[in-house]
Amino acid sequence: MNTPSIDTAELLRNARERHQSGDLQQAEQLYRQILAVDPDHAEAIHLMGMLAYQVGQYEAASQLISHAILKDGEQAPFYNNLGLVLQAQGNIQQAAMLYQQAIDLDSGYADACCNLGISQELLGNLEPALASYEKAITINPDHTNAHNSRGVTLHKLGRLDEALAALQQATTIEPDFAEAHNNIGNTLEAQGRIDEAQSCYRHVLALQPGNARAHSNLLLSMNYDANVDARMLFEAHQMFNETQAAGLGAASSVFNNSPEPAKRLRIGYVSADFYRHPVASFIEPILGTHNKQAFEIFCYYNGSVQDALTQRFQALADHWRPILGKSDERVAELIRKDGIDILVDLSGHMAGNRLPVFAMKPAPVQITYLGYPSTTGMAAMDYRLSDEWLDPPGMSEAFHTEKIVRLPKGSLCFRPPSVKLPAGEDTEKAHITFGSFNNTAKLSPQVIALWSKILLQVPGSKLLLKSKSLADPGTVARLEHYFRENGVDADRLETAQWTASMDDHLAQYNQVDIALDTLPYSGCTTTCEALWMGVPVVTLARNESRSRMSTGILRQIGLEQLIADSEPDIVALAVSLANDREGLKTLKSGIRQKMESSSLLDSLGFTRELEAVYRELWRTWCTKNG
Repeated sequence: MNTPSIDTAELLRNARERHQSGDLQQAEQLYRQILAVDPDHAEAIHLMGMLAYQVGQYEAASQLISHAILKDGEQAPFYNNLGLVLQAQGNIQQAAMLYQQAIDLDSGYADACCNLGISQELLGNLEPALASYEKAITINPDHTNAHNSRGVTLHKLGRLDEALAALQQATTIEPDFAEAHNNIGNTLEAQGRIDEAQSCYRHVLALQPGNARAHSNLLLSMNYDANVDARMLFEAHQMFNETQAAGLGAASSVFNNSPEPAKRLRIGYVSADFYRHPVASFIEPILGTHNKQAFEIFCYYNGSVQDALTQRFQALADHWRPILGKSDERVAELIRKDGIDILVDLSGHMAGNRLPVFAMKPAPVQITYLGYPSTTGMAAMDYRLSDEWLDPPGMSEAFHTEKIVRLPKGSLCFRPPSVKLPAGEDTEKAHITFGSFNNTAKLSPQVIALWSKILLQVPGSKLLLKSKSLADPGTVARLEHYFRENGVDADRLETAQWTASMDDHLAQYNQVDIALDTLPYSGCTTTCEALWMGVPVVTLARNESRSRMSTGILRQIGLEQLIADSEPDIVALAVSLANDREGLKTLKSGIRQKMESSSLLDSLGFTRELEAVYRELWRTWCTKNG
């Protein structure tokens, strides 16, 4: 009896249709039928690999597509798609090589050009990334992903108006392109156009109610908004819990962790910022002084940047876990498999956060710390680490879903820059220069109005603003317009852009006599760096967590005299400092020494107190679950 012949071409056509419609199970069955007849069918093997990729089975996907390339090494999509798999696994350099191989085989392959650009961008090669996106657009002028990615790269280069134009082109071609609308919001926020940014994020949520990233971006932008009070901010964060997080942890409420109060604790830190980033200045001294006999340290890195600081973090951790590109479910499963006792979020709603992972409750004790000035809003987050200056008892409890735990000597431990620049140098200028090196999103209309009052009361004074976004002429023009509206001419403003060298960055503080803190979102790293360089920072201590980071830092190092309680008081304080040049010179000469002798730089003492808090929180869990 003859076996009926099978038309593999027809099977492949049907399988592709099923695959494209989302019926992955039926598509897989058809691919298997093809391979049962023709085990060497390269396209079926390749598409089986793509099925595995789509469901997050990256190892299987890599093996299958690599096998397809062995069977037929002349197919550009095989190389492109293997690149996607490796990129999802964090192998960015190898992915870039595969995209280039796809382009070598097919120079008109727009998707591969765009993907090469994305990998170059992730590797920090921004100008080559731009060239790759532009090649993709030349091949296909309607390539929305290339327009979107080009906009993101232009944003990173500080070319914000150009970035907006590229992103808006993407939404012109595809009006409901949610990712592009989200990136437009990010760019508007970087320009200080907070209301417009919030409108973009809300539009994304109208298109995709479950878009947790856009929802986090909306919440972050609300921290910059002086028209949003503490109650409004808290209620908005609670909405994140209701729409993005609630229910995700229902299946993981039972833990296999042994409830032994004195055991060696497994601590997991989750961050996208284990590189030269502001957060790194505060977490590195902790990782460097952890008691490894009592604590086993896991770092879950959700970033792509690999610099010298990343290498230091890898060396300091007992276990290094790259998680970029991994699904929330896979990361939560990894954390459970690692047996983490205390999981620490270092991002809050900042870029690169993995809050949905925390919503799945993969660890018995979950803490948010350091990277974000407000509540996460999440029921699954047990604690927020703070101190009595950042969150005075009774001020913040009603606006947090987490229980606030206050560290006794301050909640920050700062690693000063390793450069050897002297501090407190007096440049003997004829005029006073005020300064702020905070990002432009923090320069609210309210803070510009306040700073204008200071400038107008100190004749001849200047204001030096430094931010990456100030490379964009349109952003500078808008700021000059806002200051003119408050009576300050543009010739009293000086702007500086981001500098790659930390030496050059810090050296610019030698041009600043007095640093002005932002509101309602206070500075943190900028405050520490200014003080390290001997520049006094004047701040307004409002009754909100987001407004009190500089207050906590100044309290921690014993410079309470730089804290004001009202807008008239901060104007008077800044003007008084400016008018007493000898007193200012004396003050500046002693600031670094105050920092060096304070708990802010006592990494060993701080970490032991932090570990004591970890141990106490663990004992509490053991008591409830023992």
